[in-house]
Amino acid sequence: IEAVFKSWMGDKAVTYRDGIIALLDGSHVSTFDLPAALKRGPLCHVLLGVAASWCLGLSATALKTGLETFDATSSCEGDTWK
Repeated sequence: IEAVFKSWMGDKAVTYRDGIIALLDGSHVSTFDLPAALKRGPLCHVLLGVAASWCLGLSATALKTGLETFDATSSCEGDTWK
């Protein structure tokens, strides 16, 4: 699976391949592993969230930390997370 989201804000792209998310910004590349728990869900949702957050200014470190600490086993009912 390979997915690419390109930003309208410039030379940015988010790609995924073989369990690795790559953030490309011109000639700079940041990579990190996608946590196993998130590989079971819809990958397009994860990549879209990463791409949108990155375009809004979150750093690669913040995105990596967020994905690593996200509780993929929780469910959402109404407006609250369980």
